[in-house]
Amino acid sequence: MSTNTWLTLSIALLLVQSASAQQPIYAQCGGIGWTGGTTCASGTVCTKINDYYYQCLAGSATTTTTVPPSTTPASCVYPTTSAPTSSVPTTTSGPAPTGAWATAITKAKAAVAKLTLSEKVSLGTGVQWEKGHCVGNTPAISSINFPGLCLQDSPLGVRFADKVSVFPAGVNTAATFNRDLFRQRGAALGAEFKGKGVNVALGPAMNIARVPAAGRNWEGFGADPYLSGEAAYETVIGIQSQGVQACAKHYLNNEQEHFRESSSSNVDDRTVVNGTYACENNNILNNLLKSELGFQGYVMSDWWATHSGATSVNAGLDMTMPGDISLGSGTTYFGSNLVNSVNSGQVSQSRIDDLATRILAAWYLVGQDSGYPAVNFDSWNINDSFNKHIDVQGDHKTLIRTIGGASTVLLKNKNSALPLKTPSTIAVVGNDAGPNSKGINGCTDRGCNDGTLAQGWGSGTAEYPYLVNPLDAIKTKASSIGATVTSSLSDSDINAAANAARGKDVALVFISADSGEGYITVEGNAGDRNNLQAWHNGDALVAAVAAVNKNTIVVVHTVGQIVMEPWIDHANVTAVLWAGLQGQEAGNAVVDVLWGAVNPSGRLPYTIAKSASDYSASIITSGSGIVQIPYTEGLKVDYRAFDANGITPRFEFGFGLSYTTFEYSNLVVTPGASGGTQPTGPGSPLSSWLQDPWVKVTFTLKNTGAVAGTEIPQLYISPPASSGEPPNALKGFENVSLQPGASTTVTITLSRYDFSYWNVAGQKWSLISGTTSVWVGSSSRSKKLTGLDAGIRINNHRGASTRILLPPPPPTSVHCRLLKSMAPANDYRPDKREAKNMLKKAFERNPHPSRKQMEAISVECGRSVETVAKWFKQEREKYGNEEKPQALGSSQSTIHEVRDRDLDSPVSLVRTASLNRLRRANSGTSGHRASSEQWGQFPPSSADDIPSMAFGELHKQQHELHCAMAMYHLATQGLPMSLTHDTEA
Repeated sequence: MSTNTWLTLSIALLLVQSASAQQPIYAQCGGIGWTGGTTCASGTVCTKINDYYYQCLAGSATTTTTVPPSTTPASCVYPTTSAPTSSVPTTTSGPAPTGAWATAITKAKAAVAKLTLSEKVSLGTGVQWEKGHCVGNTPAISSINFPGLCLQDSPLGVRFADKVSVFPAGVNTAATFNRDLFRQRGAALGAEFKGKGVNVALGPAMNIARVPAAGRNWEGFGADPYLSGEAAYETVIGIQSQGVQACAKHYLNNEQEHFRESSSSNVDDRTVVNGTYACENNNILNNLLKSELGFQGYVMSDWWATHSGATSVNAGLDMTMPGDISLGSGTTYFGSNLVNSVNSGQVSQSRIDDLATRILAAWYLVGQDSGYPAVNFDSWNINDSFNKHIDVQGDHKTLIRTIGGASTVLLKNKNSALPLKTPSTIAVVGNDAGPNSKGINGCTDRGCNDGTLAQGWGSGTAEYPYLVNPLDAIKTKASSIGATVTSSLSDSDINAAANAARGKDVALVFISADSGEGYITVEGNAGDRNNLQAWHNGDALVAAVAAVNKNTIVVVHTVGQIVMEPWIDHANVTAVLWAGLQGQEAGNAVVDVLWGAVNPSGRLPYTIAKSASDYSASIITSGSGIVQIPYTEGLKVDYRAFDANGITPRFEFGFGLSYTTFEYSNLVVTPGASGGTQPTGPGSPLSSWLQDPWVKVTFTLKNTGAVAGTEIPQLYISPPASSGEPPNALKGFENVSLQPGASTTVTITLSRYDFSYWNVAGQKWSLISGTTSVWVGSSSRSKKLTGLDAGIRINNHRGASTRILLPPPPPTSVHCRLLKSMAPANDYRPDKREAKNMLKKAFERNPHPSRKQMEAISVECGRSVETVAKWFKQEREKYGNEEKPQALGSSQSTIHEVRDRDLDSPVSLVRTASLNRLRRANSGTSGHRASSEQWGQFPPSSADDIPSMAFGELHKQQHELHCAMAMYHLATQGLPMSLTHDTEA
């Protein structure tokens, strides 16, 4: 646990005081939302403590400092540069709450109004370690019928309790790329936490797997921010659907165990915490989280991560956990110390009201004020009479097994070695296949690697109710098919392993790598892993077995990436399964995939490199004092770094094989309306302009194999190199199950946020300038429908406008530009050769255009109507006045035939995409771009129904085809169409 936050929203209450009198020493004199006095008494100076709190402190006896009162405008305009300012900030504390939050906050305010100062402070003060039944506890307040809060680990199950489930780890859950399973797992976890009387589940974990060896990566959802965000969101929704508060952790940049409590994560403004304790960091708590992101919940410290009282509270910390300053200290920074800080003017009453309101609002929001079960277990003594031993598991083992199978990634499958057919003799090799010699819960907080690895170690664990190991599951399966099993569970006895595998139909080798939280050291690994090798001689074990068995299958139970180079290309290693951390049903989940009851659909949530040095960051393991951790990689983490640096991985992010095959086709990218205003200020990243669907991407997916299967189509964007963004970034995915021969249309929508970057100078999200390609594939390096098929162009001339980028025709195509409809910076009159080719294409469609059609063609080709008319007449005479050439085909069906006949042709794809847009582009109002919800049938009922389409300044080979499509439309439909329509954005 590091600085934990609860993933929901509330608004700060602001103190209102008279602005007329001078403020005495230690009184507040400014800050965000402050409307009281800003002039300090003689001998004191109004001194900035943080953006939310300016205080009158002793200073020059001849100087008084006047600070203008802060205003609270409806929207905030951030400074245009990132330079610090000495003036009092004028931002609001966040957007106003709505819906259920507004109701909950109203209830919370009414309750807070009844409390004394001490009671308000107690809401945010833990009762100290082991002074309550849970790992975190707050005291009860009888006057408002508040029973106190029970806060309990972990992200994969209820820690320190019996009769609970151990779910697959976060990293496995992410590998399913399945939002339904994300949410179902969250709901099941929520049900178990509620059944034990827990108010706050200390999860999900959201830290990005920046460093592969980091000890707690397995608790989170992998190395990609989009995947992690989707998994965390669905998990939170699931947990809170059961009436349990979810705590999203760890905020922020808590990505290694070494020096976790004494390090500075030094990152740039794009990546975001430099030299300030997380719990005292005004910028990331008040400014970023509560103001900019509109967070309306409360912020709690990690256990013993609080380093001050007044400073932390003023910076935005709402709750300290577990309450004591250090383990067993018996003292706290909050409690009576915080009361004294309020009485002395170091902390405003309004700030205390704010933290109290945030905490109670969360309690009201999920309905814990009515009919919520009391805590019925004791974390410290499972045999205590207080422990009611309530079984909360339900039928969750079914879901656990499902996730375990769905998260398994098939990395290699030479000659379709899997699924297993009918082996009569099976060898099972490796300690990871068997039971823990100390018992399933024989190591405190799972702090050992003995037997099947199904969770890492540390506070992110739970007690197994049982653990199905692979050996037992394989024996059960073998018995049902009449096969025999020989096993060797010693990782050190290489000879025994080889003897067990020799002569068998198949040899299953199980290897592992473990990690966890830094308060436990396992086999010399202090939380973080010392290297990325398989533990316990794993490489040698695989090599020994592969040397004697031509059908060696490797199963990897691991917390994260391992280097597989010593054996991955061995001719006798026929298949590799990444099984991760599958939870209590690990053995059954592996057997389901091995024998084909489950067709593997898991995809890697990170990149597996050929060498540890290929990754962009590593663990800092040495230093003293405040150890500096430089985030010099910026946004280039995992596959983004591999792509940017031109490094070929062993297995890329998003990779995974199946027992069937899939075909992708018919990619269409539909842009929404351009224009509008990009908001700034508190809550602006949540604005509909930035977050609403803006671009619709559709494509066809077909199961071309012989068995049913699930594919994970992934959508990436590729911004221009000039943007400074990573070359590829995941922006969408779906989980699609298909029967053999079946196909379906997949739709993914993108928002402006997906095409934006954090503008450091402007302190806002800005659309990326230039051409951003959109592509779909089965991994971060498998482009099934390439980035040239379609894309978005952002032109910053007079604001940002959406432009369609279609695939290029063959390299022999003639250059043609769209002319007077272009933005002024791109104004262009084609030369004679270009104009002639444009006219030729129009003539091929209709040699007898009307006067109105000729006027439209003349505008596009930059020639007079008379010139166009003369040219058409000459061409008609050349072709006998009646005939016309058929170069591009004469009907819509011809275009479709080209597409159907040659799906791999980039030309057929662009023609299909562009013409379908023209045919379906009924936006309702001329002068606005068609939104993804407004596509209708073509042709429209009137000229006013034609949307404006913009192609932008495209690559040379693309222009002719774009002009041809436009001319086709004009010549065959007889309706005007503006090819570019720039609007202010």
